Formats: sequence, C-alpha cells, structure tokens
Amino acid sequence: MRDIDGFNVLNGPDSLIHKGFVEGCSACISGLANIAPREINAIWSRFHAGDIEGSYEAQESVTGLRTDLYKVAFSPAAVKKALQLMGHDVGDSRYAVNFTPEQISEIQQIIRHYNIN
Repeated sequence: MRDIDGFNVLNGPDSLIHKGFVEGCSACISGLANIAPREINAIWSRFHAGDIEGSYEAQESVTGLRTDLYKVAFSPAAVKKALQLMGHDVGDSRYAVNFTPEQISEIQQIIRHYNIN
C-alpha cells in the first residue's frame, strides 16, 4: 500500500483503526467516531505524531465502549440510538431495530459509563 503513489487505503472496523495505520492505511471510517470523536481522533493524532504506543493505548481505550455498545444491537443502529439519547436528532437507523426499554436503558448506561455525552 505504501509503495503505490497516490493510492490510499482506508479501513473500517473500529477494532482495527490503530492496526490499519501501522499497516499503512491513510485513514479510517469509524462508526464510533460519531459518539466518541475525541477518543477515536486520539488514535489517529497520536499515531501521526509518532506516538505509536499512545495510539495503541487510545485504541485500547475504546475497546470497552465498542464491545459494550455493539453487543446491544447491530452496530449502526446502536450508534444512532446512542446519538439520539445524547440529544442529537439523527433519525432512525435504515436497518430498522426496535429497541426494547431494557436495550435503551443499557445504551444510556454505556453512555454514562464511558462519559461520552
């Protein structure tokens, strides 16, 4: 990837942002960045500042958020519901998910636990 002039590769899995940068990706497409932009940006900014260990630590810092939120429901729907609960009018997910009151409560607890509101 690094040897092809003008060719950029982006990765998408939130679990592999740091690894993608290490392997030569120029950017990432992150669902979590919608609800935790500072935390996700820290992975990129630390890596590009030469702080590879700090980038890895930033990646690890969002592991709990990612696993907790994505186990509630299909990840794009869970992110959109979290955004709604954080006060953003983003509409419903195209992949319709009918959240139970328990799932909504769980997402609210995740938002509070990770202090991303």
